[in-house]
Amino acid sequence: MKKHLLLLALMLFATAPIHASETLIPLSDWELIGDGFTAPVDDAVLVSEYPGSTGVMLVSPHKYGNEVTVRFDIMPLNPETVLVAILAASNASEDASLGFPDNYDGSIVHLLEEVDSYFFAFHNAAHNRTPFVRKHPFIKGESQDLDVFDFNVMTTQWHHIDVTTTGRGAIDMKVDGETVLSAVDENPLPGGKVILRLRGTKTHTATALIRDLKIDED
Repeated sequence: MKKHLLLLALMLFATAPIHASETLIPLSDWELIGDGFTAPVDDAVLVSEYPGSTGVMLVSPHKYGNEVTVRFDIMPLNPETVLVAILAASNASEDASLGFPDNYDGSIVHLLEEVDSYFFAFHNAAHNRTPFVRKHPFIKGESQDLDVFDFNVMTTQWHHIDVTTTGRGAIDMKVDGETVLSAVDENPLPGGKVILRLRGTKTHTATALIRDLKIDED
């Protein structure tokens, strides 16, 4: 069944408009976590859930310090695909390492409650939200949005994303060059791994194309 879904997804999306450009960091090196798959499509990578998934994500093989900018192009392939970028993800250890429980299914609860991170949600109208950034782990009654944008800016087209954290605590996200989220964390996280996460709805699985990933560390 899963093989049939993979073939169907490739047939549906292989004709999406892709523009040639250099990809500096291959997503093929990133760990896929959750019930889903990746597949190359021209100069991009297709990332998708399987039906019944609780979320799928790509985790960087390397950790980064707290002065980092992550840049990439992304195209959600249906309106129900919720997109999240996570920076400085670690298990609160001194070496900023990140691990997951055995048999972890990619669900959001572990990320919110057990992982230190800056959590940027930016194509999330399907969850009745506009873009926001939070600092985790989530502690009931204490976790709040660091910033929220007034309206949803992304569509099911290619968009360029820039996400930045600095050692001084500045945090921001740009979509197509426009700043949509900006905040200052007075107790900045020390750094960690980068995660790109997709999640669908009860009726639709999440699917997106990602290309031209670049990570600049100061």
